[in-house]
Amino acid sequence: MTIIIIIKEDIIYYFKKSSLNPLCTELNVTVTVLDENDNKPEWHYPHARDKEVNITSDLPPGRIVARILAMDLDAGENGRVVYSLIDPHRRTVFQVRFNLFIDHIYE
Repeated sequence: MTIIIIIKEDIIYYFKKSSLNPLCTELNVTVTVLDENDNKPEWHYPHARDKEVNITSDLPPGRIVARILAMDLDAGENGRVVYSLIDPHRRTVFQVRFNLFIDHIYE
């Protein structure tokens, strides 16, 4: 038998066999949720108040611009934080490496 742990709650299930001689039984099942996606990511950098990274205009190409950090207290896939940049003008000036930090500015 395989048991999937989902939510901690007591549930009563009923099973009835449909036949000429019907049988009925009752089964108590406890299901437990290990983690639900109930936490939003918390920004550590840039700070959650301003959510900005300032870049000087004289920053040479190839330099690291910022290392972005957010944490999610959820477990497993629910706690995974993915970073991306959206360029409304479809110009690529940044590269995101390994979903860990924004890396390198390009001319």
